[in-house]
Amino acid sequence: GRVNVTEGSQQALADADKVLVLLSEGALQAECLDDIVKALEQDRAHSTDRIVMVCRTASEGWVFGSANPEVAAAPASVQQALNGHEAMTYRAPNEGGGSRHEFPALLRHLLGRLVPSSGAAAGAPATRAAPIETVQTVRQQLETVRQAHQQELEAVRQAHQQALGAVQHALMQGDTEKANRLLSASNI
Repeated sequence: GRVNVTEGSQQALADADKVLVLLSEGALQAECLDDIVKALEQDRAHSTDRIVMVCRTASEGWVFGSANPEVAAAPASVQQALNGHEAMTYRAPNEGGGSRHEFPALLRHLLGRLVPSSGAAAGAPATRAAPIETVQTVRQQLETVRQAHQQELEAVRQAHQQALGAVQHALMQGDTEKANRLLSASNI
């Protein structure tokens, strides 16, 4: 496999098997942001996910979430992509330090993610990334459960209101026996 790095070409963006997003200062501004939005739109239209994210550590300059003004100002689709993708984090190369192996290891891993894994022979056209099923983030799953519980609670509240209204009507009619039957039937 082979990796071609191209920037600023709409045709290259449409043809790419993978889209590498280097999260750094300015990555979510102007043309870079436009390219990310276009890639996400193309991915959504083709039910695929070509995004591969790489960033520096927080101590070296990249912060996720609203603490980063670029992230806070980004369109919702970009924020969702940031939350839905695991970025490969790296520290700057340190030739003589204890982490000297990390950067080369990251590069090998990154190349493994970028090179098409279609098994195509050298020079053969690469295939597009396989379609993926949309998976809800944990936050989305929790919100779905919360909404379902909210609907159940509202249905129970309305049923109790109706039962209490019927009991109250029976009491106003002087029919305590009917009111007692309604109370035991409604489990209030």
